[in-house]
Amino acid sequence: MEDLFKKNLQRSPGWIQTITKKKFCPMDPKTEDINITDIAISLSRQCRFTGHTHRFYSVAEHSVRVCWLLPQYYKKWGLMHDAAEAYIGDMASPIKKLFPKFTEMEEKIQEKIAERFGLNLPIPDEVAELDLIMLATEKRDMMDPSEHEWGPLPDPASITVEGWDWEESYAIFMMEFDKLFGPVNYY
Repeated sequence: MEDLFKKNLQRSPGWIQTITKKKFCPMDPKTEDINITDIAISLSRQCRFTGHTHRFYSVAEHSVRVCWLLPQYYKKWGLMHDAAEAYIGDMASPIKKLFPKFTEMEEKIQEKIAERFGLNLPIPDEVAELDLIMLATEKRDMMDPSEHEWGPLPDPASITVEGWDWEESYAIFMMEFDKLFGPVNYY
């Protein structure tokens, strides 16, 4: 069985098929292969904190909530700041630090996403700050209390994180996208 697994890895095509049937090469991303439907559906089906939450809480919901809390000028990046995860998933921060190539690949994909949707890099510091505020809010609302320190976190936002199901996450993400970027041809 191990040999079969190794052989399969060796002949792996180096690409993934997306929900819209696109061929996406994570190691060599192309702007024309970035699709908002792929991003919205994938992020809506991925759970934050590698699934260790009280109830389902998607990356799409997180992104929408970051967007909602930002001033208008930063909302587009608030919605799209984790969009690369649609193509490569997310990796828990302590593990991601051990894999610099993963971070490099994620940054390349994020560059293509920025290009596709007319966003200027780097992601603004204001978005990163709000991302940390949401982390503190999510910790409070979606996780059990911990006896272990998470590191210095800002105060949580004055909202409550609900945990939408994936369909609701997708619909609200797309509604926000349409408001911010205008309706597009989704395929």
